[in-house]
This record gives sequence, structure tokens and C-alpha cells, in this order.
Amino acid sequence: MAEVELAAAPEDLFEGADAIVLVTEWKQYLALDWAGLRSRMRAPVLVDGRNVFNRAEMEAAGYRYLRIP
Repeated sequence: MAEVELAAAPEDLFEGADAIVLVTEWKQYLALDWAGLRSRMRAPVLVDGRNVFNRAEMEAAGYRYLRIP
């Protein structure tokens, strides 16, 4: 079973991550430097569970972008 890891700051979650799953519309998460944080990930996959991002912008930033309808 996978362990749950807590992070002091949202940016810390990107370090070595295989994917980020966004399931909130909270402004502090939307305002992150998504393009800059991509380089901290092992595999830049973004699952947008709230459909808040523009697919073209996220793909241009280097993410494999998946939406949950």
C-alpha cells in the first residue's frame, strides 16, 4: 500500500511526482507557477479534476494534460 505524504507547501508536492491530480478550485493552487514546477516532476502528468486549466496552455508548458469530465 502506498504511503500518504504531507507537504509544508504545495510546491513541495511536485518534487519527483509521477502525476499531479488537482481536485479543487482553490486560488492558491490555481496561482502556482505550473510551468516552472513541471521541471521538478519525474513525469509531468496533470489530471485536472475540476476542468480549470486550458489544455493548450498546459500542454505548451510541457504537461501531459488529462481532464475528468
